Amino acid sequence: MDSLNYIVEKAGSICNSFPEVKSWDVLGGEITASEVVIEKGFLKTAEHSTQYSINIRLFGEKGKTGSVNITNLSLPFLNSSIEKSIDLMKGSLPNWDFKSLSHPADNYPNVQTPYDSRIKTLSVDDMGEIVDQFMNVKVQDERIISVSGNFSSADVNYFILNSNGVNLQNKASTLSLSAEITMEEMIKGNKENSVGFEGQSYVFFTQVEAEEILGSALTKAKMGLTKSKISTDLYPVILPPQAVMLFFNKIIASAANAQAIYENRSFLRNQVDKQIASEQLEITDNPWLENGMLTFPFDMEGTPTRPQKLVENGVLKTYLHNTYTANLFETVSTGHASRSLGSSVIGIQPSNLLVRPGNIPFDHLIEDIKTGVYLEASYDSPNFVTGEFSGMISAGYLIEEGIVKNALRESLFGMNLLDFYNNISGIGKEISRYGSHYAPFMKIDNVKISSKK
Repeated sequence: MDSLNYIVEKAGSICNSFPEVKSWDVLGGEITASEVVIEKGFLKTAEHSTQYSINIRLFGEKGKTGSVNITNLSLPFLNSSIEKSIDLMKGSLPNWDFKSLSHPADNYPNVQTPYDSRIKTLSVDDMGEIVDQFMNVKVQDERIISVSGNFSSADVNYFILNSNGVNLQNKASTLSLSAEITMEEMIKGNKENSVGFEGQSYVFFTQVEAEEILGSALTKAKMGLTKSKISTDLYPVILPPQAVMLFFNKIIASAANAQAIYENRSFLRNQVDKQIASEQLEITDNPWLENGMLTFPFDMEGTPTRPQKLVENGVLKTYLHNTYTANLFETVSTGHASRSLGSSVIGIQPSNLLVRPGNIPFDHLIEDIKTGVYLEASYDSPNFVTGEFSGMISAGYLIEEGIVKNALRESLFGMNLLDFYNNISGIGKEISRYGSHYAPFMKIDNVKISSKK
């Protein structure tokens, strides 16, 4: 088998030999991955693998497109695959919106993607200590009936090449660990169940803290055993960092996706330079953050990255673009092109998103709440077109007299996201990381909460 970088370069040369191909790009990648899955206290799977892939996109007259993904790194197979994708290109429909691929930059930022070389050689045996900790959790509390989890790692080496002269290589490493603990207890003659979940992603193996993840999941499971109902009303809501990540970072970044804006699928359409939130809110996208999960000098098209304010003083400052949407809007790419290895789809993705913390300690943020809600998670999604968001509180707790107490039983929330964002009444000084998101605690006033009948 020929080396990956040689085949990527050769793919470009072959594409250049066909005059009907007006432009092209190649993404080649090597992924070495390990995964351990624990299900209900038992080791379910333990796998280790290395995979190679090369995805080639071809563009002809009128933006006609053909693509192919290959995993057989041999020249004869490469040649035949490109020829077949040319046939697909010729038979495809025109795409009049396609203008060009990305161009190489004069200078790329001096930014180092964090990388742990140990992860490439990480074996299932190396994960043994973490597996043992999962297996031993059940003895900590007789109310635990199930412990499940997932630990995975990936070492990625990739090459980006296109007909405009982009020729780049980068590598990255990532690990993720999650735990789910189910507990059961008889309370006042009723059998109550509760599930506690916690997860985190890392760059370096030495960062992994299985005890911390398991401890957090266990604490949440314990808190969920005693449940209370809440009457329908408008309440102050405390969002912990993981909820700020869900309700602010992820939703605003998704709604500021220029593709969604162009297709009228976003409540942030026509909102650049307009007030969308309280003046307290500031969100920065920083692809240069030291040791950030998504710290990269260039995006998956080869466009240089740069830090920028997504929201400043509550004002939306920009949409997020790849080259295609930048051409549609007659602007420049913001360096947010995303692309999975083996895929021909170019998406848009933020990098490291940071919500600026305030100056209020958590205790002061919550102390004046007579009755309120500590809203940790919902598995529902908003209507991105209208900004309306109604859903089930998957993990939430009653606040009484400034103290977080029982879990809420079958409770719902309803809001318009722009109203929700403008009702920020306080931002905490403590900040936490969840994957590539950094967020503080936040207090929101006048959120409609109700109990499911």
